[in-house]
Amino acid sequence: MRLINTAISRRSLLGPKSLTVNITNACNTDCVFCPLFSKLSDWDLKDPRLARISPAHRTESANETRAPFVSFDFIEKIASEIQKMGVEEVFLSGDGDPIFHPRIEDICELFGRSHHTVLITNGISLHSKKRQKMLAGKLAIRLSLHAATQPTWKKIHPRNDASHFEKILETVQKIQVSYGDRTVIHNVMFKDNFQECFQMAELATRLGIREVSFLPVVSDGLKSKHLIDMTLEEKRELLSQLEEVERYSKSCGLLTNAAQYSALLTRELDQDYQKDSGAAQHDASRVYDEIKCNIGYVMAIVTADKKVKPCCQCRPIDSVETKSFHQIWNSGAYQNFRIAGKQISKNGGVLNCDCGSCQNFGPNMKIHNALHPLNRIE
Repeated sequence: MRLINTAISRRSLLGPKSLTVNITNACNTDCVFCPLFSKLSDWDLKDPRLARISPAHRTESANETRAPFVSFDFIEKIASEIQKMGVEEVFLSGDGDPIFHPRIEDICELFGRSHHTVLITNGISLHSKKRQKMLAGKLAIRLSLHAATQPTWKKIHPRNDASHFEKILETVQKIQVSYGDRTVIHNVMFKDNFQECFQMAELATRLGIREVSFLPVVSDGLKSKHLIDMTLEEKRELLSQLEEVERYSKSCGLLTNAAQYSALLTRELDQDYQKDSGAAQHDASRVYDEIKCNIGYVMAIVTADKKVKPCCQCRPIDSVETKSFHQIWNSGAYQNFRIAGKQISKNGGVLNCDCGSCQNFGPNMKIHNALHPLNRIE
């Protein structure tokens, strides 16, 4: 139904397939590629909208006065609105780690009543008592790991003790054994970790995890981007590893987006498109020369400051402080976004979106291939 709707109308007859709800701006680490908490960030770390939490901090001692958390009343309002909109899954996220929200168990239970619910976390605090309460329902976990070995994990998380890495892996194994297949490992690929791409897939299999995903880093908002962005030669090596991951995944039944990421890199490395041999930022432009953006039919984000965005690389369309999410989803502004997505290859991008930095090229490729089986993008 959603695919047919995508093909024939600018209106969405259903709600988004997935809704990301950002519930906190508090974090206990400083991933080097993070546009907010990294030492390379352009943000003022004293900004009141952000909050650093000690790596040793336990979530059960958190309270709403120590960090910027979205109110539970507002979250209840969103949950009530989307119940009848055909939303299938809810991602709990934020500009930080949502596990620190003082009512995270209640939030997981609230959305879990009617939606597949996924908690996006760095895993450092999954060892807390809250884990048992959260996993009592059908909660899934998307673990932002970004490494296959302890030295690489430590390099990416400079303010955290290296021992956290093994503790995270031990916790994940316990979750898989006690609660079944609940975890997806997610890795942002950049200069410090691209050599471990294939090892990341092997690690997932060793932990009993059925799915691992990879996305390119977006270095916008960071200083010294040459410390983050891969060179073209490094991207060639990553492409080779992704192709190996794809072969490996077929042999062992591992779910992965390696094929879509490989397709993106193949276009980035096109000889006619290369600008130089130095550090090269992630660029999805070549993909959108060939396909449309249909993300306006399948996903949306509600930010911690109550704005609605079609995707993470777009400016907000409206605010749920003054309108309901349902009204915004069916508004003329959202319909115009969908039209612009269908015309993306003609206009070189969607107004108010950084389409070159797109992280949703994978879902868009899958939609394109489903709608155009004779003109697949590989």
